[in-house]
Formats: sequence, C-alpha cells, structure tokens
Amino acid sequence: MKNRKDAGRKGKRRTAVWALLLIAFMAAAVVVFGARVRDRLFGKPLQAPAASFGHLRLPLDGERFAYQTMLAMRSPDRPKARFPVRAEGGDLLEFGLVRIGGEFAEPCDYVFTVHALTDNGREKLLETSEEFPVNRWRLFRAEPGLGSDTTGRIELEYSLKPKGLRERIAAAIATAMGRSYWKDFAFVAPNVVRKRKADELNVLLVVFDTLRADRLGCLGYDRPTSPNIDAFAREGVLFTHAVSPSPWTLPAHFSLLTGLYPSAQLDGDAGGWETRSYAEKLMPDILGETGYYTVAVGSLPHASGFGKGFDLFRKFNYVKVARKSHTTRRVFSNATEWLAENRDRKFFMLLHNYECHIPYEGTFFPAGEGAGLAETRDALYDGDVRSLDGLFGELIEKLRALDLLSNTIVIVTSDHGEHFYDHFTEQDRIPPGAEPVPEVSNLDHGHSLHEELIRVPIIFHIPGLEPEKRVFDNRVRLTDVMPTILEHLDIAHDGPTQGQSLIGLMKHGDRPDEPPAMSEFTFSGAEQKAVILNGYKYLYTENPDEKKGGVGYRDIPRHALYDLKKDPGEKNNIYEQNRATAEELRAALEEMLAESSDINARLKAKRGAKGSEPAALPGDVIESLEALGYLKN
Repeated sequence: MKNRKDAGRKGKRRTAVWALLLIAFMAAAVVVFGARVRDRLFGKPLQAPAASFGHLRLPLDGERFAYQTMLAMRSPDRPKARFPVRAEGGDLLEFGLVRIGGEFAEPCDYVFTVHALTDNGREKLLETSEEFPVNRWRLFRAEPGLGSDTTGRIELEYSLKPKGLRERIAAAIATAMGRSYWKDFAFVAPNVVRKRKADELNVLLVVFDTLRADRLGCLGYDRPTSPNIDAFAREGVLFTHAVSPSPWTLPAHFSLLTGLYPSAQLDGDAGGWETRSYAEKLMPDILGETGYYTVAVGSLPHASGFGKGFDLFRKFNYVKVARKSHTTRRVFSNATEWLAENRDRKFFMLLHNYECHIPYEGTFFPAGEGAGLAETRDALYDGDVRSLDGLFGELIEKLRALDLLSNTIVIVTSDHGEHFYDHFTEQDRIPPGAEPVPEVSNLDHGHSLHEELIRVPIIFHIPGLEPEKRVFDNRVRLTDVMPTILEHLDIAHDGPTQGQSLIGLMKHGDRPDEPPAMSEFTFSGAEQKAVILNGYKYLYTENPDEKKGGVGYRDIPRHALYDLKKDPGEKNNIYEQNRATAEELRAALEEMLAESSDINARLKAKRGAKGSEPAALPGDVIESLEALGYLKN
C-alpha cells in the first residue's frame, strides 16, 4: 500500500514537472519564434501602431514648469530605429532616448546603442547603460568618423535592450502576451551640430518683451534704467524710431521671425494665443537649412508654433507662485550655459524674456512716500527694466569672455511697449476693470496702436560691418530684422517678405525711399490699423464701439492723424484740418492691407487648412498666460 502511495505521489510530481516544462517551452517558443507561434497559441494580438514622428515636451531636470521640445520617433513594434543624416567632417551629432511610460514607475536599466552607417562601414558612436525613470530623457553627442573634407549622407541606427534581469523578464512577458514593450520609449531624432568656420557668423536675437523704447537712456530717458543697454548701443547701431507691427506678443513675434505683417500670415478671426502662422518657413527654418543649430530659450509658447524650426526649444513658464525676476534669471543662466558649451558651434539663438511685463516687481527706483498709482507703477516698471539691464550686461560680458562678440551678430529689440495712462485710464475702460493695484495694470498693452505700444528699440551689433553712423532716426520696422540678417549672411529666402534689409541704410547712411510702417491686430478693444509715413501717423478704427475680448474703450475717434515730429506723444488729432494728408496715408494703408491679404491667401492655399488649426494649450502654458493677464481665470 505504501509503495503504491509513493508511486502515485511521484507520478503527480512528474506530471507537474512536465506541465511546468511544457508551459516554459510554450513561453520560450513565443519569445524565440515570434508572431506566428504566439498567434497560434494566444490568438492574434492587436496591431501595434506604426512608427510615428512628433514633438515631445521633455521636462528639464530641476526646473519647475520648464521643458525642452525635441522631435522624436516612437517605434512601438521594435526597439530599433534608423535616421538619415547629412553631415560633414567635424560635425557633432546629437541624439537621445526618452522613456514616456513603463511597466515599473521606478528607474529601470537599459543599454542604448547608436551606430553610424557610412560608406566606410559600421561605426559604433555610443553605447551607454542608463537608468531611465518614466518621463525622463537623455541627450548625447558624438562625432562620426568622417574626414575633415567629407560631406555626405549617413544613417544613424539606434537600438535599445534591457540590461537588468527584471527588465528582461518584463520584456519577455510583454512579448509573450502580444503587447509591445517598446511603446514606452521614443528615440530623439538626430540634430547636426556644425562647427563654425572662421568666416561664418552666429546670430543671437535678444527680445525684451514689453520694453518701451522711451524708457531707455540711449533713447532719451532721464532715469538710469539701462546703463548696459546704452553701452551696447554706443558700440553697435541704434535705430531710434522702430515700429512694431502689433501691440502684443504673438503677432509681433511672428512678424519678427518671418518679415511679414500679421495680416499676411495670421487668421484674424481666430484671435488669441491659439492662432498660428501660415508662413511656410520662419527664420529658424531658413537658418537651419544652411547649417545653423537653432536654439530658443525663454517663455514663448511652443503650442502657438514658435517652436517651429528650432533644434532646441527650452521654455520657462512664468507662474503666479514664482517671482518673475527669478524666472528671467533662469532664462539668462540657461542661455549663457549653452553658449559656453557650444562656443565653437554655428548657432542661431532666440533669447526671450518677460521681465518688463506685468506684474511689475522692480524695487530699484523707490516711488517715494505718498506716490500715486501712476508714479508707483512707473517706478516698479523702471525697476524691472533696470533688473533686466543687469542681466543683459552679464550676458554681454559672457559673450566677450567667450570671444563670441567678434563672430556673432547680436540684435536687441522688443515686441511692443507698455501703456502708463498715456491715452486711457481705468475710467475709459468698458466694463471697468478690477480695483487698480500698482503691480498689475488693466491698461498694459494690446488695446491700441499709439506710440507707447508700438515704438520699440532696435540695436544691431554686426561684426565686420562698417556703418556710416551709429544712430539712425529713420523709421524702420520689426519686419526689417529678418531680411537684414539674411542679407548680411548672404542667405536666400524664396518666400514672401514685406520687410526690407537695413544693411544698405547702415552702410550708406540713407536710402532712396522711406517705406511706410504698418501696425495692426489689437488684442482687446476695437480693432485698429495704423500707418506711419513721412513723419505722419494715420490711425483708423472701423468700429470705435467694438468690444474685443469683452472690453471696449470710450471716446475713440474713427479717424486720427498725428504729426509725430511736432507731437510725438499724439496729443493733438489733426485729422479734420489735414484731410488730404490723411487720405494719402489711408491709401498707403489700404495698399499694404491688400498686399497682406494677397500673401495670406497664397500662403493659406499652399498650406491648406493646417495653418489655421490651433493646438490645445498645455495646462502649464494656460496658467502662465493667466498670470501674465492674457487669459482670464
């Protein structure tokens, strides 16, 4: 009896062992033989999505509300990807890996390998074992083995494999169950970081958001707000009467980066921060095609299309819980760190900041006891300008120390100005705003086209250019900046451009004709359009009672004409006494608007409906725009 029981137990054990061996064999078969065996044993799984490109917003380590935007490819059906690259000897290739999900929330170990496939064979550029937490990424650089005079097309081959036992088991189980383990990763598309040749120039475009031209010492202000900007202007070329095409950020920046007026590239009916440009190429696109590594550091919203064309887009959001000056310092610090690490590279950098924007925080110039609301706001704003000037001075000293001033075109400008009761008060606002406080204004910008909002500074520092003089009083425009840069770099642009290069003016001190300067696209209140020509400004408001953004303003004339030479503050409307001059300027305005309308139609037709499809703003961007007053809670 005992022997029979022992034999029974042994038989059960043998059966269990064979069952376990069979299960192990079936799992191994799935892993080894792939889809055919797996489909027979478990049924056909869902189709894995095809590989796809897209922009990923990758968080910056240690920076709250800050991220970097990179072009990446998700290859969910396999842990490999290939990218074609055109490179030459001396180039660095930049590439990376992102973990955007995972079976485990904690960091996991993987081996990331990159090979360059050239005519000379297969060369390993990188093999690194890294820990990858969820929603983290790594960026690497390597130099392919190309001769110094070699230029050609190569391919980068990325591959990824689990390193630890836990990761290998998870990958095997996922494969056995018909799920794609690699969907949790994305490969960052490679960028070429080109070494600058001796005769080539970098470009640094510095945009001080909301900086009034008349608050700088070099443009006549009596408070010492800008000692460093003033010194830079003395060494460069200063334009004292530069005109912005719009009194708020989005359309003004698109004009700066395309050389086109807002009505030539934007959808006027869309409005707000979700509208996008129809322009096929922005300045970073054009420069990137000629070998520039393109970088944006600042606070412009990538969701509105400002990230287009940039190899590196680092955004730092302003939020209510953080002081504005703290964020500005991070922006400048990040930019100077990048410059120090890439001083030998050929680059275009857009450096943007909101230091002069509401809420006003500067305490450098105390308003004094008993100061009223207007005086207090002036003092706080001027303090912001002084704070910004200090950071700009540090930037210039860093460029000098890195020997970059000798080979870098530096442009300093602003997108628009700011209003300090120049033409309106809270009582003129319909409906009335909240109880006014010194740090925040109900009348900051975007609501009119008066000089305090559209006159901006433009300063050029161009190595190798011998200007006729250092200060020009000619009326120039933000739309002239891009054509100026491209002409000096001898770069052709086949797209439409409404701006004109200022190189000839700087070299010869004059130009045959002074082109008209147009401004448009108000953000709130009645829509206005303005043109400046021959020292006069015509300001047209089609419907003075219109409310845009739920806001209107009292006592706005339909037609206004100002003699800017005699009346730079636009206090005296001389339209009724000078109808002939007004009609001449109105005809020039209508001609420019017709040209813009034609360009807009052609660009829109070429791009189809894509340019008008707004992207949903990310939550942190919405919070930032609310803090800046562009969106209401």
